[in-house]
Amino acid sequence: MFYDIEPHADLVNYRYNTEEDLNLVTEHSVVLASLNSGTRYYYRVKSTTDSLTAISGDNIFRTLSVPSSDVSTDDYTLRINIDGKISSWPVSSRGQLRDYAMTPDDGLVALYLPKGTVCQRKDGERLYEIAVQAVKQPPEIPDGYFLISEVYDFLPNGATFTPPITLTIRYDNEYMPDGTNAEDLYIARYDSGLWIPLGSTIDIQNQTVTADIDHFSLHAIIGKPPVISPASFIVSNLSIEPAAVAPGETVLIT
Repeated sequence: MFYDIEPHADLVNYRYNTEEDLNLVTEHSVVLASLNSGTRYYYRVKSTTDSLTAISGDNIFRTLSVPSSDVSTDDYTLRINIDGKISSWPVSSRGQLRDYAMTPDDGLVALYLPKGTVCQRKDGERLYEIAVQAVKQPPEIPDGYFLISEVYDFLPNGATFTPPITLTIRYDNEYMPDGTNAEDLYIARYDSGLWIPLGSTIDIQNQTVTADIDHFSLHAIIGKPPVISPASFIVSNLSIEPAAVAPGETVLIT
């Protein structure tokens, strides 16, 4: 049995499923634990024999509400789409996450949203969906700095998060300019025509940079090659012959 708080066209997209029962029976029952109160669930049943597999359409059941003012009975979700990988997470009517939310950490971009985070659009309404896309024509960065990653546009622009959420962007050492030190990389946010550095944590082994963000905008990893000081010389113990000459005469310096 596969179940979730919203229907899906594909079984693999359901967040929950029961263990497969290999006994061949004509009637079957399962016990579901850790369900949210006052919540509508969609479920589908998969049945398999040696030569046939049948999958039911969507059915619905609803759990009873707990009589407490502290329990939210809203049926809302926050949908996150990063690189075609879609997940849905339950939230309250004002956009507060009922549990933590996170995206796979094996892609170029990953997000982690703590439990209880209030996710809202810039107009203060509940946030319905998060999407991320690479910017084809990114804004210019200051002279002497380099983009180490793609510039990513996090949508909807201006969405806010209280408390801040965690953004991780992956980089590739092969594409770093010569002389760039990975320890000097940081995530920057583009706001009001300026690239603003964010306090960042670098994981050199996994080639990622992480920062906390409280609203959506353009974000990217930025780096700057180290400053190379010009060569300097110290001249000492020179011998000048003769010690005194008239204008136009030759002097030997050794």
